[in-house]
Formats: sequence, C-alpha cells, structure tokens
Amino acid sequence: MVATLAVSAGARFADAASCALPPTLRIAAEERGILDHGGAALVAAAPSACGLETGDVIRQANGLRVESCADLERAAAEAMAKGLVLLLAVEREGHLLGIAATTPAIDSRVAARADGEAQAARPRPMPQPVPGNAAPAPTPALAAVVTPRPRRAAVLPPRGDVSADLRRRAATAGAALARVDDAARPGVPIVVYERRLGDAEAAIAALEFGVGDAESAVRDFVEEAVALHRTARDVRRTQLAMLSHSGVDRRVSAVTALPYFSDSRVPEWVAAYPFLQATLLEPPHETRMPIPGEVAGRWDPDRALEFLWDHARAATAELTTWARA
Repeated sequence: MVATLAVSAGARFADAASCALPPTLRIAAEERGILDHGGAALVAAAPSACGLETGDVIRQANGLRVESCADLERAAAEAMAKGLVLLLAVEREGHLLGIAATTPAIDSRVAARADGEAQAARPRPMPQPVPGNAAPAPTPALAAVVTPRPRRAAVLPPRGDVSADLRRRAATAGAALARVDDAARPGVPIVVYERRLGDAEAAIAALEFGVGDAESAVRDFVEEAVALHRTARDVRRTQLAMLSHSGVDRRVSAVTALPYFSDSRVPEWVAAYPFLQATLLEPPHETRMPIPGEVAGRWDPDRALEFLWDHARAATAELTTWARA
C-alpha cells in the first residue's frame, strides 16, 4: 500500500538516541530529531533478521502509534510479557510495510507448531510399548480430527418487532464493521487491520445490547460478523509467523500454500466455517517410514482470508440495510 510519508526519503536527522529494547528481539532502533520539520521519528539503526532495514521509519507497534523510544519500549515490554510477536508498521521508500519482530522463544514455538515449509514431511513419532509392561492401547497415527461444529448462523429479527433505538444501535455497529471491512485487504498491514478491529469491538461493546429476543438476535448477528474478522486476524497472524520463520519475503515471493497438521488451528477454522473446506489443498496423512507419524497437509491462507472477508462484508451490508430500511 502506498502511503504519503511524513518523513521524506531525504529528511535530515539530528543526533540520535538509542532505544533500550530487549536484546532477544534482535532489533535496533533510534529516536532521531528531524531537522527539516521538527519533532522526532523512530528509525531502524541496523538491519535485522525480521526484515527491518537501516533507515526504516517505525510508525506503529502492535497497533499503537509510536513516536519515541519510550513508546516503542513500552510496546516491546508488553509483547515480551505476554509472549506475543511485536508487529511493526514501517515506512520504507514510500510504502507502508508490516514486519514481525520475534524472540528465539517465540520462533521455537512457531517452529514446533508449523515446522516450516522445508520440514513439512517430517514424521511425528508414535508412542512405543514400555519393555516389561503390557503394550498400550493402539494410538491412531493421525491426531484426533476436530468434530465439525459449524457456527450457528445468526438471523436478524423482523424489523416490525424492533424499536427505532435498536435499529440506531445496529446502524452504529454496521458503521464500525464497515471500517474494518475497508482494511480487510491483503495490502493493508496487519497492525492497521487489528487496530480497526479493536476499535470496532470497543464501539460495539459500548452499545450494550439487552437480553430480549430482538436485542439478542441483533447482538448475535453483530458478534458473528466480528467473529469472521477475528478468525481472519488469526489466519493472518499464523500466516505471517510461518512465513517469517521460513524466511519467505512476501514482497518478492508469492506463496499460495502453507503446511498444517491435524492438531493445528486450521481444522478448527474449517470446522467453524465449512466454506473454508475449499482452502484445504491436501490433508495431513499417515506415514510409517522411517517411523510412524504424520505428514503435513497444505492449505491456502490467502484464499481463506478472501472467503472470510467476503462473508464479513456480506454481513455488514445486510446489517446496514436492515437498520436503514
């Protein structure tokens, strides 16, 4: 996504102060005064393994605007405390990019879960009988498949059964969801998308839908639309983490399929939203060589996002039309 830069490529910086970031994040940033415009900017001081390049201007960290070392240090400390990826929105040569800074511990968890593109066929060992004891009950080679439990489709009540105030609150919820829909595009950094979603959740929570039949029906419909965006957010996080771990740069490589195991979140998403079944390119399967285990399947996260966003937009449009009719 092309953005108008507040810091031009030729901006002149004053003396810099280094940010005190956790060493395990493996990123270096400086707070630099801008001679041409006044004020300050956060600038990457060195290239890093997560994709930062020297001179990148850091604009957001985990959805929050950062303008000083203190801002970035607080965001980094919170991410470390919660074991989260530090998602940065940076400006580089006229473009706004999303970059994930991770710690070795987070990388290890991602590796254990996704195992990367190159190791997708690694078998998972099966339990072996303990010598001298009876053999344990047979264990299936594949992890237990999630029982399909599609989310219950929410239905708006007849307009004649609702008050004008309820329609007004529904319209407010629709407007909040429309802002999230506007950011539901592949080119929008995930930090922007997550910020829009958080703002919508806060606005909807403030509407305080009641417990009556009509109020509950509208609340459930709005919650279903929000849930679609939450799932899309989780798909993007998983996709970003796996690509970051495998070293793939989405700017120069079009990756259309990623590995998944039967105990990952992918089957959960498909169980909740059966229309995502079309995103599964190849299911995980059993292997017995060299040892019994499971070989990863493959799925298309980009297509999953497309489906989720299409359903979310349709829900927003239905809610808005119902509230205004």
